[in-house]
Amino acid sequence: MVVGFDVCHDKALSQTSVGALVASLDSSYTRYYSSVTFHKDGSELCDLLAAVFMKCLVAFRSNNNGLLPTRIFFYRDRVGEGNYHYTLEVEVAKIVAMWNSTYPEAGECPLTYIIVSKGINAKIFLKANTPHLTPM
Repeated sequence: MVVGFDVCHDKALSQTSVGALVASLDSSYTRYYSSVTFHKDGSELCDLLAAVFMKCLVAFRSNNNGLLPTRIFFYRDRVGEGNYHYTLEVEVAKIVAMWNSTYPEAGECPLTYIIVSKGINAKIFLKANTPHLTPM
């Protein structure tokens, strides 16, 4: 199973953040489960993230004759470098705890949690006969 989760912080929504999760439901990655959640703070986000993840596992099982995924790759976006430790200790811990309490017969949660970082401050310039030009 491949899972992706991202958060959008929109000031127009009165400091409410929007979390979006999408997860593959089959081995050919052609069927998906998706969910959108609204939350006001980080602790609420963690609770909602773990709960939505468990719902995607229910959807996976219903599409795979009751079987759970043998490997889960979870891509997490919008995590600042200062929050990596929090993400591991809180978000990942809640997901693993929910897995262990809901599916104890399945054994250890087969989770690989990948934090995706963006280098949005990078600039590329074209050197020409004039001063440096910024490409479109």
